[in-house]
Amino acid sequence: MSVAPFSRSALLVLFSCAFLLFSLSVLLPAYDTAPRAVSASMTNSYNASAVGHAVLYEMLRRLDFPLSRRLGGQPVPRGRGALLVLAEPDSGMLAESGAELLSSPCRLLILPKWRGVEDEKHPGRIAEAEPLPVETAARTYLTFADGAGTVVRTLWPSAWAVNELGVTPAGGEVIQLVRSAKMRPVVGTKAGMLVGELREGESRVWVLSDPDVLSNHGLVRGDNAAFVIALLAAIRGEGPGRAGGPVVFDESLHGFRQPEETSLRLLFSFPFSLVVLLICASGALLALAGAQRFGVPQRAIPAGSSGTEELIANSARMLDYAGYQDMTLRRYARMTLRAAGHALHAPPGLDERALAVWLDRIGRARGVEASCAEMLSEIDRTPSGGRRALERLFTLAGNMHQWKEEMLHDAGTRGQAR
Repeated sequence: MSVAPFSRSALLVLFSCAFLLFSLSVLLPAYDTAPRAVSASMTNSYNASAVGHAVLYEMLRRLDFPLSRRLGGQPVPRGRGALLVLAEPDSGMLAESGAELLSSPCRLLILPKWRGVEDEKHPGRIAEAEPLPVETAARTYLTFADGAGTVVRTLWPSAWAVNELGVTPAGGEVIQLVRSAKMRPVVGTKAGMLVGELREGESRVWVLSDPDVLSNHGLVRGDNAAFVIALLAAIRGEGPGRAGGPVVFDESLHGFRQPEETSLRLLFSFPFSLVVLLICASGALLALAGAQRFGVPQRAIPAGSSGTEELIANSARMLDYAGYQDMTLRRYARMTLRAAGHALHAPPGLDERALAVWLDRIGRARGVEASCAEMLSEIDRTPSGGRRALERLFTLAGNMHQWKEEMLHDAGTRGQAR
C-alpha cells in the first residue's frame, strides 16, 4: 500500500507558509528605511571607505553627541544651538538644495577635496583617490559660505600662525586652505585658513577647508580626533555648565531622501503594528491547530549504517573507547596550527614554534587577541592522564578552533577600508 508523501493538513501548512513568505516579501520592503546603496566613492556619513565619514559619525555617537542625519524632504534644523554639518556636498546637488540649507543659523561646511574610484574586487573600498579640481571646492565655498574668497592648495605647514582650538591637526603632503577677507581665522597660516568663521547677523558659518583631518583615513592620524572634538565644542559653544545642541549631518546633498509614506508602511507603525502582529499570530495558531505532522515520518537509520555522519560518529566512539583522547586533542591543536598557516600562506620551512610566532604577528595586525604560541605552550605543559588534564586539553583545543576561525574569517572583516 503506497503512502501519500504529504497529508492534507501538511499541505495546508505548507501553503500557509508560502502565503506568509509572499506577504512578507511585499510588505517588508515598504518598511525599509535604510539607504539603498552606498557607493564607496561617496563622501557621506554612511560610507566606510577611506573618503567617507562613517568613522566620524560613529565616534560622535559613542561619545553621546546628540546626533542625527537629515535626508531630503526633512526640515532644516533651526533650533537653538543646532549645528548642521555639510560634509563635502555633492556639486550636482548644489542648485537643488543649496538655498534651503542657507536658512540654518549655524553650519559647519567641509569643502570637498577627493574623488574616490571604487575597487571592483573589494566592494566597499576604493582603489584610489583622485584630487578634485580646486574650482570644485571654491564653488562649494561660494555657494554655502555666501562670501568672497579663494581656495588654494599648498604643502602641509610645519607650524600654524593661528590655532584657537589648541590641538594641532595632522595631514598628508598637500593641504587645502581658504583665503577670505570676510572670514575670521580660527586655525590657519599666512597661506590661508584651515578653519574659519563667517558671521552675518545671527547666522554663523564655520568652514573646514581640508577634509583630510576628519575623513575615515585621516581621523586616526595624530591628534585629529581630538582636533575635531575641539572644533565641534568651539562651534557649539560648549563649556562649564553649557551643553551643546544637536549635531545634524545633512545627507540630502549626497542624494539621500526620506522614504515616502505609504499605506503598507502605515501597517507597520504603532499602533497598527499590534493589529498586524495579532493577525499573524492568529494565522500561525490556526495553521498549527490543523497540522498533525509534516509528511511521512523518516525511517530510522539502521545500526551499522555506512553513511558519512555515522562513520564519523563510529570513529569518534572507537577513539574514546580506546582512550586516545589525550593524543587526539594534542594532534588536533597542531593540525589546526598547520591549517591556519597554509590558509594564510605562511613562509615554507617554518617549524612549529616559528609558525606559531608568525601567525601571532599576523593575528595582532588583524586585531586577534588570542595567541596560538601561548596555547601550544600550555598544551605542552599539560600532563597526560587524569580527568582534569583531559578537560583542560579539550578547552584548549576549542580555543585553538575559535582562534583559527577568527584568523580566517572574523578578523578579515575588521580590516580597515582603503
